Amino acid sequence: MIGERERCPYGNVNWRTCKKITGCTHMHCLSQQQLDNAFASGLELVSITNYYPSRPWYPLREQTGDLLGQKQFGFIRDGVWHHKEISFGELFSGEGKLPPPEEKEAEKLFTNLPPDLLEIPNTEHHDFADTHPFFHITAPGSLLSSGTPERVKDAFGLFSAGFAKGCPLPWREAFTHILEELLYPEGGGIIIDHPAESRIRANQICEMLDFDSRVLGMEVYNSCSADEFAASAELLWDEVLSTRRQCFGFCAVDQPRPHWRGKIVLLAEERTPEACLKAMRQGNFYGKITGDTLDFEEISFDGRRFYARTNSSETLFRLIAAPGIVCEKSGREFSFLLPGEKASSYIFLRLDASLAKREMLYAQPIMLD
Repeated sequence: MIGERERCPYGNVNWRTCKKITGCTHMHCLSQQQLDNAFASGLELVSITNYYPSRPWYPLREQTGDLLGQKQFGFIRDGVWHHKEISFGELFSGEGKLPPPEEKEAEKLFTNLPPDLLEIPNTEHHDFADTHPFFHITAPGSLLSSGTPERVKDAFGLFSAGFAKGCPLPWREAFTHILEELLYPEGGGIIIDHPAESRIRANQICEMLDFDSRVLGMEVYNSCSADEFAASAELLWDEVLSTRRQCFGFCAVDQPRPHWRGKIVLLAEERTPEACLKAMRQGNFYGKITGDTLDFEEISFDGRRFYARTNSSETLFRLIAAPGIVCEKSGREFSFLLPGEKASSYIFLRLDASLAKREMLYAQPIMLD
């Protein structure tokens, strides 16, 4: 455990000078066209989470379509996670199991990147030894890879050579490895993905939050989970928060969609990858479902008064605590005084803000003890 998750986010945010940077901590992207669509949907911080293998596509300029030839940092063989670089193609050609790799350089997947591209390493780890098979995490800021290009069949002979699908270690051991390879020690961490699809219960989330404060929280909205499960996990989020544990809430698109739904807006001190990851670690961000029509302009709490302001006078605010919704108001500004006689039962305060059916924002929770 390193420190503790910030129990009162936004306290050190200068809303007048901070850089609002739109990102997404769970986004699959396999082509320049998909990336262009993401940029067109407002994405500013690239954080791709492809799997098979679970390898950070970082830096983006070096990514190719050669799954066997592409180098990755980290691999699991015979139950041991090795923190070193590997190319499956080079390894297996050296062991005589594959023909030598081609001499020509593999074609780059992304050829039209902005010169001021903001990007961080990230990937989606899965298939842990002691969780539900659908339990996945993302790890923004970590450089470590797991898994192989194999999905089911042993097409490349990797399974028979001791390389397993995904991350077949107990989650505690796996989390330790992943957190050891953070690009910036003071930023980023681990996020529990699509909790409805992952079949994870509140007590299991609490166990993971207790394991390390760099387990940041969970996705409270996942666009793809709406197909077969549930996009929103707000009730589960509130159940976890009611145990007095801080748990940050993330919104994510997951797989590419025609209309992007699920992102976060980071309140960073500077427009740099390190500042973005630090803001994520500190809870200095808010979730957003769709477009750019609604934004927070300020969120603050002084121990008694909760205040927020958006850019629209048509905003509907809802303040939620452990007992449920404790206040609803409309307008551009929201103000709530914590009642002394009831404060002990509230445990936490979290605010959401909506604009008709066009947008929903999720502020990070304020823990009251």
